[in-house]
Parts: sequence; C-alpha cells; structure tokens
Amino acid sequence: ALVLACSPTQSPVNQQPAPSTFPSTAGTPPPIPNFPAQALPTALPAAINSGKAAAGSVGAVGREASLSDGSSAPSGGGAGYGAGAASDDASSSRPAPLKPGAPLDEMPIEPDIAPIIAGPQPEAGLLTAGEWDDLAHWPFWQELLAMQEWSGMSALWGLDTRQRITVQVNDQAGQPLADMPVKLRVNGSQSLLFEARTNTRGQAELFAGLDKALTTQDLQVVLETDSETLQQAIKVSSAPQTLQFKLSQSLAPAVFADLMLVIDTTGSMGDELEYLKKELQNVASRISAQNRQDLTLRLSANFYRDLSDEYIIRPFPFTTDAALVGKQLTEQSAGGGGDFPEAVDVALADAIDEHQWSPTARARLLFFVLDAPPHQEKVDLERLRTSLIRAAAKGVRIIPVASSGIDKETEFLLRMMAISTGGRYVFLTDDSGIGGGHIAPTVGKYNVEKLNDLMVRIANEYISGNP
Repeated sequence: ALVLACSPTQSPVNQQPAPSTFPSTAGTPPPIPNFPAQALPTALPAAINSGKAAAGSVGAVGREASLSDGSSAPSGGGAGYGAGAASDDASSSRPAPLKPGAPLDEMPIEPDIAPIIAGPQPEAGLLTAGEWDDLAHWPFWQELLAMQEWSGMSALWGLDTRQRITVQVNDQAGQPLADMPVKLRVNGSQSLLFEARTNTRGQAELFAGLDKALTTQDLQVVLETDSETLQQAIKVSSAPQTLQFKLSQSLAPAVFADLMLVIDTTGSMGDELEYLKKELQNVASRISAQNRQDLTLRLSANFYRDLSDEYIIRPFPFTTDAALVGKQLTEQSAGGGGDFPEAVDVALADAIDEHQWSPTARARLLFFVLDAPPHQEKVDLERLRTSLIRAAAKGVRIIPVASSGIDKETEFLLRMMAISTGGRYVFLTDDSGIGGGHIAPTVGKYNVEKLNDLMVRIANEYISGNP
C-alpha cells in the first residue's frame, strides 16, 4: 500500500503544540452533517389486500412515530395502518439462492413465514456466530471480486469498493483522533465524492467511485476543523493507499457512544427472532453495564417489515435506558412479508436520516439483523446507496448480522455495506442447532462464538479502540 504523509497546504489558525493531556479548553470534532430526509414508500390499502406493494408510492405513513416514553403510534394516521396485514399462517422454507449473475427479478415469490424450528427455551447465549472483517483482509476481498464466480456482485448492487483510501489522523503527540471528518473531492473543486469519520484508532475509509463511475483520477483528501485545513492531492488506483494527517490542535474525548439495533421482524425471522430478542436484550444490558463512567451510551431499537405489512418501520428514539430497550425488544413478534426481498432500504434510510445521532461520539454503531435483501427496483437501490454514503459521512459503522435464509447475493451486499461504512460482517452459524440452515460464508478462517459475546466484544472494540 502507498503511504503518503500529509502536511497543511495553508497555515493553521492558532496553531499550538498538542499537549500530552487534554486541557479543559480542548476543542471537539466538527459535528456530523445533516441531510434532508429521503422520500420513503408506504403501502396502500389496495396494495395490502392484494399482497403487493404500492410501487413508487411515497408518504409519511410508512413509519411509526415513537413517543417520548418510547411507545409508538402511527405517523400521520394514513391508510398504511390498520388496513390488514399479509397472512401470518403460511409456512415455507427459503427459496434456493439464485445462480451468480442471475437477474434479481427472477427471485421466486414465497409466503414469508419460515417454520418455527423446535429447540431449547429462548435465552441469551444460545445462538452462535462468526465475524469477518474484509477491511482487515483486503487482498482476500479484492481476489474474491476478481473471481469469475463473484465478479458480478459489484454491478449487481451498484457498489464498487475497489478504490480504497485509508486515512490516519493523529495529534502532534502521535495519538489517534476519533470522529474527525475526512472528505474526498475532485482535485481543485468542491465536488464531494465521499466523506467518512475516523474511528477510535484514528482511521477513516474513503471509497472513490463507490456508487458512480469517476470522471477523473485526480482527487484530493481534505480534513477541516474550525482552526485548520489539511489536504493532499492523490491519484486513485486499485491499489490501497494510506494518507497520514497530523492535527496541531488538541481535542477533548467524546462523551457519547451510540448503538442502534435494526431488526427484520417479517415472518421468515420466526425461526430465530425469539432467540435474537433474548440475545439482543443481553447485549444491550451488558454493553450498558460495562460502559466506562466517562462515557454516555445511547441505545435505539428499530424494527421493520415490508411494504404490504402492518407496518414498514417501527422506530424508537435513542435512550440511555437499557431496560426500556429490552422492553421494546420483548414486545416484537414475527409476521408479514410475502416475498423474499424486504424493506431493507427503507429501514436503513430511516435509521440514518430520521434519528438524532450524537453530533460527536467515540463510536456510532448500527447492528442490522436480517435474513433477506432489499427490493431491487432502481429507486430502492438508489435509496440504499444514498443511505450508505450518508452513514459513512456521519460515522455510523454498519455491522450486518446475517440470519438463516441469507443467500450469496445478499451476503455480498451486506459485506459491501460493512466495508463502505467501516464495519464488519457478522453471520449466524449452524453450530447452535437453532433456526433454519445458515449459508456458509465465502470467507477465510474464523472462530465460532456465542452471538451475544461476539456482539459485546465488537461494540467494546469500536468504543475503546482496543482489540
């Protein structure tokens, strides 16, 4: 990898040596950007009764509004609520995965209810999982995409992760700086291509041409704070590159960490949802209990189904009350669906745009628990890509948790979602004997762990910066 050291191209304002400890007057990172909410689809009564989504319809009723006490009520009182839901009494197994490169619109329709697999009484510590970090195994990922079998995955989802630029941001003492915004622009212009924020190790990942082809290879990486601007010209290539920035100012450690759960509650999740609820309750309470005293942990649980269901999105705002989040998890059940794809893109857009993420934070994590891909209409995939770019700009690390029923196309999408936002890929395994079959991931060697232990470990690593 090419490593470039970066120095200021213009004199910093009020440049002072960074002290070894943070003074009370130390600054904070610039706040995360705000974006206008994306238009979200909603189901109409006719669409619900016919079992088909209202294609292209847009409205506010696709989302349930969360009240201040954490309960929910329909937003806008529109026709998308109370008009009937898809049948919950059908059952079937997942369809066989498509052959690589097959058109997604050939995906077979299925009653979206998987049989409840007999198993032990649900409790935390039963489900098993593994994790894979493609960013840490970059040559493996590049070789994978070069293989004929998987080479069409980028075009399938309209996401190109090949042109990666890693940025390391430290202070003058060499200490990593978290939550610093780093922008990728066309050289000599304000045309923004991609934006990301550093993690607790001071690293940010930029991707040139992620969602659209580049018109030039002459780019510029920029780091701006209230007092100084650092920038470096760079020519993009398929070889990974690393830039190093040193800020002259000191920064106070952030006092917030955000952790969000987004969970598919369609009928196909019925084989594992009751177990997942126990696992996620355990994860939320443990991370909250283990949280450092100098850090405030904020939690949010959100649930989604599909366009023809009782609700599309059931969101809840961030809270510091882990018990409340546990209650919200307990009250959910699996139902609805009707075809293989679900409202993944709508749930992600709501999670990124419609919630108050901390303006500055040590970490913002989104665990996305699901077993199906988004719908593949142009508007759906465009919404998904927009949400990924916004998540990266806000420093929200997406950590998919792939459940039973995931196929290869969806696996690669989830891995690209994790890569583009600085996250990791988590997948349930058959070792627990619970739920339907879990597809073997196309990854290297990994360890099988208890899902709750794995999620707690990952969250703590992102928050602390220590492996």
